Amino acid sequence: MWMVTTSPDGLVCANDQLASGAYQAAARRGLSIPTDLAITGWDDDPFAAHLDPALTTVSQPMYELGACSAELLFERLDGDELADVTLTARPVIRRSCGCAQGENR
Repeated sequence: MWMVTTSPDGLVCANDQLASGAYQAAARRGLSIPTDLAITGWDDDPFAAHLDPALTTVSQPMYELGACSAELLFERLDGDELADVTLTARPVIRRSCGCAQGENR
């Protein structure tokens, strides 16, 4: 049986909704973000900038993601060989990660 005797320094959440839930869980435990626990999300949901402190996240090109997905689906249905596609995501540094340059929105 495993027993955790220390608390994590940070959480990297799969999306901003999960990160929001982590904020709530941290608050219930009396933890301060980012002093006690750094939290990051993924997808730059519009509410992320309005959490307190503002959530550090990763912004992905959602329109391009959908367009490429549809294009690849049509290519697959036509029996074409699928090309590799790389889309660029960018970090949005805000205060929840504890970085000094983070924005306080």
